[in-house]
Amino acid sequence: DSTATYQWNENYHYLVDFTCDGVTHSYGGAGSGEGQGIDEENVEYLTFGENGTQFTLSSALERLKRYAKLPIEDDVPRDGELTWKQIADTVGDGAWVRVRGGIGYTYLYEKGSGTNFYDGTFDPGHRWYWRGDLGYTKDIWVDGRYVDKWRHFVPGETFEDHPTSDLLFPEITVPQIEYDYRYEYNYDLNRYEKKYTVKSITEKPQRALFRYNSTAGRWIIDYYSVATDCAGYDETAELVAQGLVEQQYLDKMTLTKEQVAALQVDKNTNALPPSGYIFDGTAPNGTPFGNLAGDVNGDGKVNINDATAIQSYLAELVYFNSIRRLAADVNRDGQVTIDDATQIQRYLAELIPAL
Repeated sequence: DSTATYQWNENYHYLVDFTCDGVTHSYGGAGSGEGQGIDEENVEYLTFGENGTQFTLSSALERLKRYAKLPIEDDVPRDGELTWKQIADTVGDGAWVRVRGGIGYTYLYEKGSGTNFYDGTFDPGHRWYWRGDLGYTKDIWVDGRYVDKWRHFVPGETFEDHPTSDLLFPEITVPQIEYDYRYEYNYDLNRYEKKYTVKSITEKPQRALFRYNSTAGRWIIDYYSVATDCAGYDETAELVAQGLVEQQYLDKMTLTKEQVAALQVDKNTNALPPSGYIFDGTAPNGTPFGNLAGDVNGDGKVNINDATAIQSYLAELVYFNSIRRLAADVNRDGQVTIDDATQIQRYLAELIPAL
């Protein structure tokens, strides 16, 4: 029936909806998620019934072979597209990123050299997107806040709630041990052995990721947190074993539970990230943000709408997630009350200088 219509399914990228006589059927299968335009010239209409289209397994196979060879142009708009490299260039060494319409945050950072990215096309309508050296946080403590397994900042969490989560420090002193090695044959043991040479040792504050090791019961520095050609934890342990460096350098690559507790990794758990970049569609990608006390709706301003939102929340007319409750707690007493709405109104009336 040539009166049938077709279009991409609104909910699933891999399905096409065909509608005939008011009845819609979806066809397709799991794909790459990229656009491969519906090519009208190659849509084939089949008829059914006594004089319908002859359709057999062999003819179906021939159709599949022919369709598989059809050149189809990519129909996904590429102008102004956002890439992992652009995001990495924006966040630099590390920054909070606002997602989900002003009500959610995650933390992204540069891992490795910051130059390893791949974003290429291998067929029309098929692209690989790989974040490369853009690191994301997951079940981790960073900047005094907890980011859960869904990669979202969760206010109010304590170290006791997540005592074995990973740790990302924007700045902590880490030894960088530049070394070299060669293989020497041990005739007594009848095998080659690795012999190390230490070229230099430097210590400086830097960003570093520590991952919890359940076997050791402590956190160990991540491989990407040491520079290229410098010793990671395992190499440093071997250097200590060979008497080439002191134990203190290996100790600085680990953290005990007592040390982590003393660092107060949850000290900012009840504070919104003070600044970062917007990637939530409410502003051009990469727009800087600065969180304002009382900016309940996350639009970057404090106005009467925020006071009204608090009143609606207290009347149980709207729902606040933990992020919005944190923004609404203007007087920082740990609760959202009418006093917070009043403080905003007083600020807007210029009765108080700041919130």
